[in-house]
Formats: sequence, structure tokens, C-alpha cells
Amino acid sequence: MKGRDMICVIFEVWPKKDGKAEYLAIAARLREFLSNRPGFISIERFQSLREIWGHNA
Repeated sequence: MKGRDMICVIFEVWPKKDGKAEYLAIAARLREFLSNRPGFISIERFQSLREIWGHNA
């Protein structure tokens, strides 16, 4: 697929409670930055069910 590059961004962040708002702001800026780039498909955020339920790994 020469000339049809695709970009995928995957990262994992475990922000502390007082850093979650900053993390979300950075993620929003990243989405804005990448959205107009050729080959950009999407940016998704996932959260572990273990984290939501408060379980330790």
C-alpha cells in the first residue's frame, strides 16, 4: 500500500486521581493534533475493568 500510510497511536497511562484531568486534556490536544494528519484513523481511550472495580493486578 505504497502512498497509503496509516498511523496508530497506542499508549497506556495510569494517572493518579489528581492527574486525571491533565491526562484527559493532553489526550484531547493529541486528538486535535492528529486529526488533520494524513493516514490518521482514530484515537481511542480504554480503561481496565480491574481499575474501575478497584482490583489490584
